[in-house]
Amino acid sequence: MTEMNETYDFPTISMNIIMPAGNARTTAMESMDALMNGDSEKAAALLREAKEYVKQAHKAQTDVLQSLAARDYNGGEPVVLPMLFVHAQDTIMTIMTEINLIEKMEQMYVKLKEEQ
Repeated sequence: MTEMNETYDFPTISMNIIMPAGNARTTAMESMDALMNGDSEKAAALLREAKEYVKQAHKAQTDVLQSLAARDYNGGEPVVLPMLFVHAQDTIMTIMTEINLIEKMEQMYVKLKEEQ
């Protein structure tokens, strides 16, 4: 089993997951702030932007996982995943959950405002 493989630039791949995921988190929080300041249109736009960032991060993750799965399926030598890549996966999953919660919280906020 190889520790690293020249086929996979895991530091770059990991950062291609972590950076847009972090942008997604920041943008989702800005969305909440916009809604709480009464700007529901801006909030919705920011939440859409956050989801686009998540798509970028998820694509980077999916591309490498599909490549690794194909490699394994075709009898390639296993690759040890570095901790940075594991951290990147954890980061995107956490932020995807946060965005789902923020979306529901925003829906709840709008509904409560309408009922007042």
